Amino acid sequence: MPSRGWILAAGVTLMGAATVAACGGDGGGDVTQPPANTPPTANFGVQCTGLSCTFSDSSSDAESSITAWQWRFGDGGTATDRNPTHGYATAGSYSATLTVSDSAGAVDSITKAVDVTAPTAELVCTNAPAPGTPTTCSLTLPEQAAVKAVVTSPTTCQATGDLFAFTAPVADTLTTDGCLAPVGTQADVPSSPAGTTVSFEFLAGLTQYSSAIQVTGQYPTWTLGIEDAVGAPFPADYLDMGVTLTVVPGP
Repeated sequence: MPSRGWILAAGVTLMGAATVAACGGDGGGDVTQPPANTPPTANFGVQCTGLSCTFSDSSSDAESSITAWQWRFGDGGTATDRNPTHGYATAGSYSATLTVSDSAGAVDSITKAVDVTAPTAELVCTNAPAPGTPTTCSLTLPEQAAVKAVVTSPTTCQATGDLFAFTAPVADTLTTDGCLAPVGTQADVPSSPAGTTVSFEFLAGLTQYSSAIQVTGQYPTWTLGIEDAVGAPFPADYLDMGVTLTVVPGP
């Protein structure tokens, strides 16, 4: 009988070992662990109009989400918006850097060259096609800016009724009697976004003749020499009205 009791004890002992093995007594090596976080991949695009550049984040992250953006624009300027707009003071090539951080604290950076060109625009004038019709002029703003027209020189004409007026994006009359407009007379177009077309016209008071404008200068300032009697029995001198047109950048 004592030997039988020993066998039972051994059976219990063996059964306990089997039970431990079945319950994973090997240390749990088959438990699946979450994947390690990998850093995000920083990337961006940029589009410049004149001195103003818009930056577009296109960074990605496989496991987490991007939660912070740090921009350095290469001229000392910084931003933390995801898609910022930055204005440079002068044209040139700048090294812009974007650093992104994900929700797990991993970071990545990328640097790209940003080529900024000086803004420019062409002032185009079309002389009056027939007597009694206006000479028209227009330019497209390459940056946000206001525009001003100023009478700048004494006139030699004797006619009355010469009209000079802005027609877009707002209507503003410089003078309705160009021959007699005092020097310094001014009309303005308020600050308008890049891409805005600014237009104006000159209509001669001498409706039996055509008008014309000679343009000199380049962006942002032009000088206009105006003739109100093309086709008259005397030479056109383009001294009937002098106007300086100036683009003034800024909001």
